[in-house]
Amino acid sequence: MKNIIIYTKNSGSSLEEYLSQNEEYSVRIKDCSEIKDYAMLNPSFGQKITVYIKDISYWNPSLIIFDMPADDVQNLLMTTKFAVPILIKADNILDITLVRADAYDYILTPINNKELSVRVKNLIKVKELKESIDVVSTSDELT
Repeated sequence: MKNIIIYTKNSGSSLEEYLSQNEEYSVRIKDCSEIKDYAMLNPSFGQKITVYIKDISYWNPSLIIFDMPADDVQNLLMTTKFAVPILIKADNILDITLVRADAYDYILTPINNKELSVRVKNLIKVKELKESIDVVSTSDELT
């Protein structure tokens, strides 16, 4: 099961409706005010890593989606580090000089559901590949 968290200023998101149809995804809506500094223990390797999303260790998201105004997203991305891939829903591509995340992508409105599906799958695959590289790099006999 892939956990997807959608941060929004609204009580719901049009993305939730579509993504919830896929049985592989567990989709949760969170209010963007819940984004706070948080340190967690990386359960895969027992190492302490710094993550800046409240409750991330509990939800263990495969992907975080931001469905909120562009100004809020821009401020958040420039000041917050994300240990998981993020997808940004926007009217246009933001002019952000720094995004601190493992991977990120945009989906522009109006949303094309096929495009959304491809982008979500690709970002989740990036996370899975990064995790497998981390495992190999720490357990390979040659390292």
